[in-house]
Amino acid sequence: MNQNMINDFIDQTGRAGDAAEYADPRRSQVETMFYTGADPWHRIGTKLDNPATAEEAISAAGLDWEVEPVPTFIWPDSTSIATGDYAIVRRDNNAVFASGLSSRYHPLQNRDAFKFFDAVVGAGEAIYHTAGSLKGGRIIWILAKMNGDLGLEGDAAEKYIMLSNSHDGTRAVDMRFCVKRVVCMNTFKMAMGGSELNTRLRHTGNVMNRVNQTRDLLGLSDAYFANFMRGMEKLADTKLTSMDAYRYFERVIAIDDKNPDSEIGQRKKNIVEEIVNLYHGEGRGSELVTARGTAWGAFNAVSQYLEHDRPIRGLEAGSTVAVDSRLSSSFFGSGARIEAKAWNQALALA
Repeated sequence: MNQNMINDFIDQTGRAGDAAEYADPRRSQVETMFYTGADPWHRIGTKLDNPATAEEAISAAGLDWEVEPVPTFIWPDSTSIATGDYAIVRRDNNAVFASGLSSRYHPLQNRDAFKFFDAVVGAGEAIYHTAGSLKGGRIIWILAKMNGDLGLEGDAAEKYIMLSNSHDGTRAVDMRFCVKRVVCMNTFKMAMGGSELNTRLRHTGNVMNRVNQTRDLLGLSDAYFANFMRGMEKLADTKLTSMDAYRYFERVIAIDDKNPDSEIGQRKKNIVEEIVNLYHGEGRGSELVTARGTAWGAFNAVSQYLEHDRPIRGLEAGSTVAVDSRLSSSFFGSGARIEAKAWNQALALA
């Protein structure tokens, strides 16, 4: 088993290796969060009975803190010498999130990130729905629920816009639309119809000015959700044989045809079998006419596995940390990448 094969398996399944995203699942856990209404992802966090204002959301999500770029020094002798680099320090607890960053790096404070949504929420077009931090505050996210639902008869979906940001130099500021299928709580985050429907901003220059400029993104929401709806309809209308579905799952999980009986190949086969079982009746919403025997049902079987059933090495499936780890991966890690692949592969079947 060569290292490339091991790395590929880690990327696809998160089940092996010290470099895996799940090798230490506590690295990915939710630190603090709030939610409104029905449990949006899981039962962790502070529940607010009414839609939150920005100030309420920041406080309830435990995000009322700031970060600061701090110059770094070396001491070759008894004299300190500035390196010219900066570290990002969380001011309320002095946690160091990153080091070796240039003076061009400009953090986006949590309070400023929330301001992006103020006008939208204030106009009644959306409500603050969920927000929180991961990895001790290194990643923060804000999710706003937009007015109106979409979906097929008996298979409703809700509309969201999400902003995520990192304080450790690993991620740009990212704003994108999301769709949540109500029956199974699967949340789809795929980019569709080109990069103009999702925005990524690097932490350089006046990042807040550029965040404000991306309000135009909201004007594209109708195009995004109409595009998603067309894809959903296509998948629901695409009937699959059991063999078609199995081959689809094999492509998504990337079973190596040249070495299917290797240790990695066998583990991937086991994953495919778990997804097959979800597709054939064990998955939430798999009995609906839109999903039974269709490409839409096959895609949702993959999504359920990634978001709800994917095992986390060394943890009980229903444990808080396991749920947190799947959540983090589903939005920011390998789970998001596999889900995007599953969507594109499903559309190719239509």
